[in-house]
Amino acid sequence: VHKSAKLAIQREEESLHDSLTGLPNRMLFHRTASSMLARASATGSSTALMIVDLDHFKEINDTLGHHIGDQVIEAAADRLSAALGANAMVCRLGGDEFAVLVPDIEPTAVLIVAHIALRTLAAPLTADGVRIDVGASIGVAVAPEHGIDVSTLLRRADVALYTAKEERNAVRLYSLDDDRNTVERLELLGDLRGAIEHG
Repeated sequence: VHKSAKLAIQREEESLHDSLTGLPNRMLFHRTASSMLARASATGSSTALMIVDLDHFKEINDTLGHHIGDQVIEAAADRLSAALGANAMVCRLGGDEFAVLVPDIEPTAVLIVAHIALRTLAAPLTADGVRIDVGASIGVAVAPEHGIDVSTLLRRADVALYTAKEERNAVRLYSLDDDRNTVERLELLGDLRGAIEHG
């Protein structure tokens, strides 16, 4: 029984961590983010969510192969974890996308932390003797200002990331001006469609 319990714990651990980097995966990210946000709501503190997306990763994979691509992902994971320290939780969401959760952070410090992450990924890395410039784009959303639940924060950090990618190698804090799919906008599109249909 003891052996099977240990095996069950090991399987549970494996199911919550990314097999390539050892980082928490999407499932553990959601679980941790939910409890962090609940705590932040109770204490009135802010929690930052950053989505970090590596630039040119598809080209690296296509040109140099998945073996090199995996090394780039591992190096990025190591750099983010080392640069952001124990207070931040770095997770791999999948592909070349990472999420970073930073609890109990002053709103003024959020962009400083994001730029530290950006700088650490901007330095060239070497994989199999090949020097590779990777770089990244980062979208940031902050609870409670931009949302109080995981799905809203994720979506808004993703909106910010999309804008950051347009600006190339940048950090972007979520802004309503960047959000092309607000509820008001969707309602307006529905109203316009109805008005057209009814002349």
